[in-house]
Order: sequence, then structure tokens, then C-alpha cells
Amino acid sequence: MRASLEDFEEDLDLNGFVEEFAQSEKQEPYERKRPVADLYNTMNTSYQKIIKQLTDLLPEGKDDGDELLEFVGGGKR
Repeated sequence: MRASLEDFEEDLDLNGFVEEFAQSEKQEPYERKRPVADLYNTMNTSYQKIIKQLTDLLPEGKDDGDELLEFVGGGKR
């Protein structure tokens, strides 16, 4: 998920969140939200929930020698 979010974010940085769109050649184009923006928002919400759930599973106390807990931010505070 994180890799996909990074890809989406790069695309959005380069191309923006909106694009010109017209249903046909006869219609005046208008700005609409790009589909990748919706994908990014939906996946980011899910990703944040998953990270919160995993963080909540970390033990309350922290051993000074536990490198994994240090790497992920030290567990709950």
C-alpha cells in the first residue's frame, strides 16, 4: 500500500488533482477531479487505519535494547 501511495503521490505532484474533461467534442471542457486522486484518498485512509491498528498492538513498555520498537517509533507513549 505504501509503495502504491508513493506512486499515486508522485503522479498527483506531477499532474495535479484535477484535469480538463469533456463528454464530447461539442461540449465545453470542465475541470474534474482525476480518478487517481480518489484512489489516493481512499487508499490513504485505509493505510492510516491499518498503521493505527498495528501501532495499537505494540506493547506498552519499551525495552531499551529492542531495536524493532525503536525503529517503528518506540511503541505507545
